[in-house]
Amino acid sequence: MEDGLENHSHNEGVGGEHGDALVAHGDQDYVAPEEGEESEVADFHERILSCDDPRRMEISPEEREWAEDIKAVIEGIEEIDNLSDFMYAQLAIIHGEDISTAVEIANRLQEARQEYDIEETFEDGVVKLQKLIRLCPKANMYFGYNNERGCYTQVFDYGKLDMDLMKQEKNAHATIAASYYQYHCFAPDFEAVRKGTIWIAECQGYQWMPKRGGLRYSERFWNDLGSAYPQTIQEYNCFHTPAMFNVMKSMLRPFIAQDIYSKINLGCSFPGGRLDSVYMIPTPQIAEQRVLSKWHEALELRFANEQSFAL
Repeated sequence: MEDGLENHSHNEGVGGEHGDALVAHGDQDYVAPEEGEESEVADFHERILSCDDPRRMEISPEEREWAEDIKAVIEGIEEIDNLSDFMYAQLAIIHGEDISTAVEIANRLQEARQEYDIEETFEDGVVKLQKLIRLCPKANMYFGYNNERGCYTQVFDYGKLDMDLMKQEKNAHATIAASYYQYHCFAPDFEAVRKGTIWIAECQGYQWMPKRGGLRYSERFWNDLGSAYPQTIQEYNCFHTPAMFNVMKSMLRPFIAQDIYSKINLGCSFPGGRLDSVYMIPTPQIAEQRVLSKWHEALELRFANEQSFAL
């Protein structure tokens, strides 16, 4: 979907909560497996559930076994803090029976929590997400659940980022810390972990340049958090990308996990102009508060599920 190919749709609900506009369909659409054809894990990945379906916290026997193995190894390593059973299951869903990778990820996440003063609490997340809104005004346009794809969608405006501001140490520290909790918002239950997130990015006006600190910040973000957090990206659709985005994407390749890098689609177009005309209504301030409220709801659900789930 690169090089100018269109990649958008107008789903029901665009007028009010904006629904799931501008999400690609096609190859990712749900096809029910034949009975007995797929393993239980595969079936979990294929199904589409509503955001309030009680089955969203189910894990398969295989996933549970992997999680228990990961837990046993990590809790036997004195240098790594114990994690929640939820996070052990999240690691298992993403990394399967690859225990060595799960241990490496657990260690990297611990380093990130220490480096960025992440307390791993709902209250700390609320404070840090609020700061993200203040540091990146008008950048976070939408967060919500895509009922057709069974996953969460985040819409972001790179054109509103001030890279001179972002490269300052205190601001880089704050945005990366907030992004940790943002990733938690994308994974409030096991179904969300499996399905992953759809990112939609408005790129018109983005001033990313290596000399302005964009490369240093991007490298730091992906090395410290983006490629460490156990997550799946369904799509990363970039709209109205200038030509330099092809160069930028290639420069970021060493820092971004390959499974995420492969989902970045440049050259997406939307005939209605910039995406803020769709999402930042009735005012940018109201739209931002709507995003913040949805983040809080998802983060609260995440911590509630962490507290109640046990292997």
